[in-house]
Amino acid sequence: MINIKNKWKPFAIALLVIIVIVGMQQIYWMGKIDIDSKEMWNNREINHNVEESEESWSVNYNYKNNTETNLKGSIDTPPCFEVYTNETIEIGVFSEMDGIVYTETLYGKTKLVIDGLPITVNGDLCNEFKQGEIVYISVKLNESVIITEDNITVYQQSWEAERNDVKLTSHIDRWFYLAELLIFVIGIYLTIEKYPHRNKVWKDTWNIARFEFNSEIKTNRTMILIIFFTLFITGMGWLLGDLQKEGSPILGSVQTPEDAITRLSWFTFFVVSLAAIAVSSDNIYKEKQSNTISLLLSRPVSKESIILGKGIGLTGAIGAPAFIAMFIGLILMIKGGETPRILAIGGYMILGIMMILTIVFLQLCFSIIARSGAESVVYGLGVWLLLTLVWSLIILAAAFVLGIDVTTENFEHNEEYQSVVAKMGLFNPGIVYQFGVGLAGERTLSVDLEGVTGWMVIWAIIFWPMFYWRLAVWLFKEERYL
Repeated sequence: MINIKNKWKPFAIALLVIIVIVGMQQIYWMGKIDIDSKEMWNNREINHNVEESEESWSVNYNYKNNTETNLKGSIDTPPCFEVYTNETIEIGVFSEMDGIVYTETLYGKTKLVIDGLPITVNGDLCNEFKQGEIVYISVKLNESVIITEDNITVYQQSWEAERNDVKLTSHIDRWFYLAELLIFVIGIYLTIEKYPHRNKVWKDTWNIARFEFNSEIKTNRTMILIIFFTLFITGMGWLLGDLQKEGSPILGSVQTPEDAITRLSWFTFFVVSLAAIAVSSDNIYKEKQSNTISLLLSRPVSKESIILGKGIGLTGAIGAPAFIAMFIGLILMIKGGETPRILAIGGYMILGIMMILTIVFLQLCFSIIARSGAESVVYGLGVWLLLTLVWSLIILAAAFVLGIDVTTENFEHNEEYQSVVAKMGLFNPGIVYQFGVGLAGERTLSVDLEGVTGWMVIWAIIFWPMFYWRLAVWLFKEERYL
């Protein structure tokens, strides 16, 4: 019999190699980047001097002038809204926000805000870059003295760059990403190859999955759940289509079709996760009560196959009708609004099934440790409430502990708070699903989703179903739970 440590050795080695590659990726960027844009912006000095005969402003970054410097960060605002025109700036006015005097020479240029630092780019970047994309850029700090029409003297330092100096970090990162993905796939493949009788394992898994699917899809409970989430998803799809045309005073407006499908993914998770938890909450407990679990364990079937088969079968029982409901809701949304990117549509449909699988494996863990039917139901309801409603309260508590003032007006727009929300979201399968759909609507993985990078989302999508499956297997192997 092959030792379990020996089975998982290729996968463990693959993870270690991936960690080394991630470290090399960070070292590469540390060597390439000269300044921290956020720190540079926060440490700038703005002085306002008023004398009897003269008023002056000075903006100083305490950095060397006319020296080519590299920085890296995410784009804070949509470049299309930051192109200087005669309609967006008032000539001769000093802007304390941008740290420059508006002149006609700015027409046609773009203010690119990188992690708070405004950079004047010589060119229109409206159709080249989007908000949230991570870029690296070669800039120079120029100094000038300008006297405004109001006889105000401005000693200004401003960061400037040429249009071709702005590049997506994905041009570099994609090679690291591909290497990491390749190593991960090789690790999975070699781990599967280590398993003895793997053909039998797959056959057993399929037979269990088919049995669970056929048993659950016919129950009254599942049929009621299907009707419930189908009506909800299709209704929300129709509403989000209308909101693209005309906003609501309560729900607001939807700016883009990608924004609409990302919102639809959250509503989908809200109802489908409840259905997934409902069908799996007492699955194993019922078999323990009827003693059919003993008959199953007496057969030459691995416990990995049992848990995996149950997970796939229950996912199919909810996932198949959910897929149809999602498709109908998507059609209604597109009919009422615009069509999202094909990748966003694919992400919404496929990642939705991944989300259901993750929730099913998570709930199977609780079903294994439940000592009674009531306890099993309480666990299931508790998990759903935690992931959908209570999660925001946990985030508020975490933000408060980290020293973020959550009592001020519009605190939810605070940059530090948004970072806490995003990073904690990686631990919630529903938010990971929403992130994944949003990422599929982007053109690159090098994008900052409120403090979370695209690649972190990819790893979360892969990690959580595998983690909950292995946790369920471990619990299932513990005799005290059977």
